Amino acid sequence: MREKTIALVVDDDYVNRLLLRSLLKTLDVRFEQCENGEEAIRYLKDTQEKHIVILLDLHMPIMDGYEVISYIQAHPSFFHHTQISIIVISASDYFSFQQRCPDADIVTYIQKPVSRDILQQALKQAYANFQVK
Repeated sequence: MREKTIALVVDDDYVNRLLLRSLLKTLDVRFEQCENGEEAIRYLKDTQEKHIVILLDLHMPIMDGYEVISYIQAHPSFFHHTQISIIVISASDYFSFQQRCPDADIVTYIQKPVSRDILQQALKQAYANFQVK
């Protein structure tokens, strides 16, 4: 399944994107990247990928991670061509996330800094969510 899946790194911080890209390379995971939620939504609408795992930061300018989650959940017909799993990766604590976004449909929540082992386990969970088409 991994070879048919792409990770979309969505984070406004260059160093965080660099770290995630490095970890994904060690895990042999294909990836793309966006600097904010607006770029991510545009990518998701335009892509031909069938399975996408979004590695999503919450605090970004233009369109933050909370807005991305809400947008995807509110407009499923825009993304009918692809299956999406979301892994939130944030410096904020999970309790704050749950308070603000209690109905978020995410695979898991990872608090920064991210380790290779935790990311690998989260990706396995995300892959398990995809239905074979």
